[in-house]
Amino acid sequence: MKVPLFALAVSLTIGIVSGWWSTAVEAYAKADAYYPATYTICIEEYNRENKLESLETGTVLQRWNGSAMETTVLRAEKNGKDITKDWQKRFDKQKQSQGSSNSNASGGPPDG
Repeated sequence: MKVPLFALAVSLTIGIVSGWWSTAVEAYAKADAYYPATYTICIEEYNRENKLESLETGTVLQRWNGSAMETTVLRAEKNGKDITKDWQKRFDKQKQSQGSSNSNASGGPPDG
């Protein structure tokens, strides 16, 4: 008995799609807990004449410790002055306030 060409094509296609789906599910499972390890924030403040008044940058390391996210400020400066300790205090304060009415529910860098 000959297998119709169409049936053969459909069975191959289903097998290929099933393989792709399995690969996608596996990749999703691996990336589910992915979070960028380091990132840099750059804040530029301009006056009304569109002149740069202030430049603040910071590099932050984040990692999971169990179910909690730990944030370490690697380096932060504002207008050439080292403010790493100030940034770390802001991130620590944000972590302590999580779950209270003061928490930054929308995410992003802490207020300050």
